[in-house]
Amino acid sequence: MRQATVIRYSMSFKQQVIRELEAERFQNVSQAREHYGINGAGTIPKWLARYGRNHLCTKVVRIEMANERD
Repeated sequence: MRQATVIRYSMSFKQQVIRELEAERFQNVSQAREHYGINGAGTIPKWLARYGRNHLCTKVVRIEMANERD
């Protein structure tokens, strides 16, 4: 049985990836993942939410009428 490998990224590496995304070096998160060989689909979005300026994170906006509220 094979053990899973845990990859830990340094804070400076995370900040570099975020800076490059915010500077539009990559068109999207997928390109950055491929360039740096990051496997987890949620890894960079988590970094963006935690350390970025949040303008690159997908946001869900719900618009409802007053009579639709729960």
